[in-house]
Amino acid sequence: MAREDAVRFESITRRRKAFSRQETANAISAALEMFPGIGFDWQPADLHLAWTDGPGPGTVWRAAGEPAGWTYEHPAFYASGTERGDKVLMARTHSTASLRQAAVRFWAVVERPPDLSRERDLERLAQILDGDQPLAGSFPIVERIAAALADGLPAELGDPGAYLLEAATLIDRLGYNRLWDEAYKLAE
Repeated sequence: MAREDAVRFESITRRRKAFSRQETANAISAALEMFPGIGFDWQPADLHLAWTDGPGPGTVWRAAGEPAGWTYEHPAFYASGTERGDKVLMARTHSTASLRQAAVRFWAVVERPPDLSRERDLERLAQILDGDQPLAGSFPIVERIAAALADGLPAELGDPGAYLLEAATLIDRLGYNRLWDEAYKLAE
């Protein structure tokens, strides 16, 4: 039994000490340098980070080394957890282009517009929107379909959820298969 106690003691001593507020701010500040060209609005005193498109909140958090004792909250598609500790607010928003692409990607999987009252649909949207935004040219057919939707949607964003639903509804009205066929022909 002494061996089991020694193993248990060893694993407990390897836990990382919780970061202070300043250490957490420093870790995030250093991580942001890994993403040149992204217009981060970083307020270290408030531990509030905001940006549009680009890397997902989880990617930024991992780049910061996942500061011990802290978690992050991403309000747009954040599912509240039971983790304890202090939180860093990561308010990543999406451009109209990325919301249209999300609607196309959702439609490709589910073949219908999302229903924001359904938990599974929200989970799928979170998987699409909370991840890293693909580099331009990564999904040319998705990009072409999303671009084709731009003319039928408002130029201003307003409510992101409503915009995404409008994009998905427009896909339904125009016909996903027809849009896909046209985009595929242009990709050849």
